[in-house]
Amino acid sequence: MRLPRYPEYRDSGVEWLGEVPSQWRVAPLKRNFRLIADRATKKRRAVALENIEGWSGRYIETEGEFQGDGIAFEPDDILFGKLRPYLAKVLLADFPGEAVGDFHVLRPSEKLIPRFAQYQMLQCEFIGVVDGSTFGSKMPRASWEALGGMPFVVPAVSEQVQIASFLDHETARIDALIAEQEKLLALLAEKRQAAISHAVTRGLDPNVPMKDSGIPWLGQVPAHWKVLRLGALFREVNEPGREDLPLLSVSIHDGVSDREFGEEELDRKVARSDDKSKYKAAAAGDLTYNMMRAWQGGLGSVTVDGMVSPAYVVARPKADFLTTHIERLLRKL
Repeated sequence: MRLPRYPEYRDSGVEWLGEVPSQWRVAPLKRNFRLIADRATKKRRAVALENIEGWSGRYIETEGEFQGDGIAFEPDDILFGKLRPYLAKVLLADFPGEAVGDFHVLRPSEKLIPRFAQYQMLQCEFIGVVDGSTFGSKMPRASWEALGGMPFVVPAVSEQVQIASFLDHETARIDALIAEQEKLLALLAEKRQAAISHAVTRGLDPNVPMKDSGIPWLGQVPAHWKVLRLGALFREVNEPGREDLPLLSVSIHDGVSDREFGEEELDRKVARSDDKSKYKAAAAGDLTYNMMRAWQGGLGSVTVDGMVSPAYVVARPKADFLTTHIERLLRKL
């Protein structure tokens, strides 16, 4: 399904909007919507920011009940989340209710198809410009003056219907593809974990004799394997860091790396200190883990000499063996 190209375009006069079909009207948003401020006079279904999925505009049921004097809205009204607008929380209501919290409640004019209007407000460029107009550093909000002054394109109603139908079809198709990929990724992750679990607790030889480990969750292990407590394999070391050592990071997914703190998905972000002696030195082959976050995967085998946060325990092997094997075993738990 494709939309036809228009025969003629013109400059909209708005830098981020660029050219638009010549017959489309461009006017401030406030000329195409009425800002609703009437408070609900009776109990209605409450909608808070938590009920709206960012960038899709989908309604999400939550268990909590939201209290407060909400703004009454009707079906086909649009709730625009004005707090942290970069979250792109824009709901097209399909039921009467009350907007509780930081919303601009907008009622489209008869010249606008509500679904088309919602799609336009969910544009990356639209959200970006609104976000750039916010006031307040900790809790940035978009004022009605800023939102109401946003350029808004208004095609003929028949074109709006066609565009909204096209986007409904395309987004549904893409969402279905994403759902299938997410299922596949989940299956692959499960298969990966099963392969690791089997290898670290059963070995690679399917014909090897087995014995009972004596541990219910571990079950049987190869007969020639030893089953020991970690305390018999490691000793804790507490050596201060040094200037010549890199500060290692521990990811809950990928273990230890020599990346500096500040990357995404680090297990723990700590304030950097110029005094390197406040960190703990770790040597290649050590096992390190976060005392509070080990259960989440905040652990790993050290591959290069470096330093870790004082919130970590550094365990050094008492004998010569691969700590990566122990790491994989611990991640199985």
